[in-house]
Amino acid sequence: MNKGALSIHEIEQLMLDEFRATPFHNLLYLGLCGPSCALEGGTCSDKVLAFQARLQSAGVSARLHNAWINHQLCHRVLALELDDGVYYADVGNAWPSIRLFPAAREVRYRAFGIVFQTRLRDAFLDVYQLKPGSETLSQSIPLRLEPESAVITAIARRFSGEMNYPFSAGLRYAQVIGDKFLFLKGDELRIFSDHKATRSLRFTSLSSQLSALRNYFGLDLDDCGLSEGRLGSVRGNVEHAL
Repeated sequence: MNKGALSIHEIEQLMLDEFRATPFHNLLYLGLCGPSCALEGGTCSDKVLAFQARLQSAGVSARLHNAWINHQLCHRVLALELDDGVYYADVGNAWPSIRLFPAAREVRYRAFGIVFQTRLRDAFLDVYQLKPGSETLSQSIPLRLEPESAVITAIARRFSGEMNYPFSAGLRYAQVIGDKFLFLKGDELRIFSDHKATRSLRFTSLSSQLSALRNYFGLDLDDCGLSEGRLGSVRGNVEHAL
């Protein structure tokens, strides 16, 4: 249990720190960065494993758990055993899920202009995202925890071709920068804020997409070995597969 360890507020501060310091991206998944690249973060499994180690070192009981996205059991979250019950930490999400989701009750909160709403449904906790003009089911978290060994096995097989991931069709890079949340999805960069309307910018050329990574996220392209040729090769493979 978490008795004597961190409070919910302290854990959620660590979650916000994680979304600031560590980007969600698919650069390694797409083969755009080599093994020598020092870029932190990655997809959900990478981020969740790193955050689990951080929580456990602070005395918080956090176990790996699977969740459903688009009818596939392909997403990873953490189940935290706190003093008043089980909570889920979704630090592996591309979206800024900066607060804990209690398993026993529904919650609603707003972050960077995006509303997160949970709804209990039979054996699941459904997580919805509300953005201007839309409401989408982000994921469904099973309330029954499966053996952590099963999640570890799923992580080891995550790129075996069995899953069709939402981030498989083009570039993804998302991070909290200052008081804004930025999400580059293919050729569109969306900038979310609590204080301003959502901005959408288009980067139709490969060179402009690389420039967006550098100018908006501060990514060192040379250090990661990113180039227009690499990105062009990946985009060609994706378009051929569709």
